[in-house]
This record gives sequence, structure tokens and C-alpha cells, in this order.
Amino acid sequence: MAQKAYGSGYFGEWLRDEHGLPAYRYTCNQENDPKAITPVCRDWQSPTNHFHQVGNDRLVAVASNYGYVQIRQDEGGPKFLNDYDPQQGKYAGGFGYLTDG
Repeated sequence: MAQKAYGSGYFGEWLRDEHGLPAYRYTCNQENDPKAITPVCRDWQSPTNHFHQVGNDRLVAVASNYGYVQIRQDEGGPKFLNDYDPQQGKYAGGFGYLTDG
């Protein structure tokens, strides 16, 4: 078995993407693997929802192993700017970009 990169583990491995940037390939099947269950308040999130945060003092991106990214803003108190709630038709979208050229 090949040696995985430092920081890799049971749930996946670190690698370099096509642009040479660090990326994490999540390979665990969180729906069927009992090791993917984390004790959490089920009112807040699924026990198989693993996430990673990256950001600064203003904005934080919270990426889930289910494939969506939520944006959290902490100025004036923490709040999510987009929500992921499929039962209500919210898919963590709603952002647009404007360029001038």
C-alpha cells in the first residue's frame, strides 16, 4: 500500500490538484460507514456531516463532505449568508459575480 501524504487518514487523503494547489479527496462513504458517525445534536446537523472551515476574521467558508459550501460572516455576530436545507429548497447558493471585462 502506498504511503499517504501527511495529514491524510481514514476519511481520505491530501493531494495536489491540477493547478498544483493542496486539495483533500474525501473517499469515505459517510452514508454506510459506521466510523463516519460523530456524536452531534441532530437538530443542528447530521452525524455524518463532516466539514472544514477556511477563512479570516470577516468571512469563513464551511465546506461539507456532502458537497455544499456555506459562507459564514462574523461581523456583528455570526450568521450564515447562505443556507443548506434541501427540505426547504435551500441549496447554499445565491451568490453572483460581476466582472468588468
